Amino acid sequence: MSLTLPIEELEKGGHYRIAYRVTNMPGGITVESPSTTIRIDRTKPGATLLAPLIFPTATLGDQLIGLLPSYAGMAPGDVIQTLLNGVAGPSHQVQADELTLRPVEIAFSREHLQAHAAETVSVEYFVTDRAGNVSITSLPTLVSIKL
Repeated sequence: MSLTLPIEELEKGGHYRIAYRVTNMPGGITVESPSTTIRIDRTKPGATLLAPLIFPTATLGDQLIGLLPSYAGMAPGDVIQTLLNGVAGPSHQVQADELTLRPVEIAFSREHLQAHAAETVSVEYFVTDRAGNVSITSLPTLVSIKL
């Protein structure tokens, strides 16, 4: 048996209780299933603001580490996608220990940063949560690249 729910019924986020009813024929005896609760999550991660990445090291060796302490709604499985001058850069999947123990670390290789052939690279990111909700784009951090 399969069940299809019209998408219009689930457009609003929240908790829904679903069940089904079976009626046999002939006889018309009806039996209801136990209900179960499903949660529809339409909340974008980060709410209305994503802070810029922090680069605590001023010099670029083989790689530059960007730190992201947290954002509203941060959860394991979220994917952080960086943008370097608007082009996709490294991505990172949030792990459970990054929620409380340490900030998220995203490594940017020297080659990746220099590939943009610019003295300054604008580093931004957005987050996609496990439900597929996409955040706004973060505030940018400008990284100066000196060869």
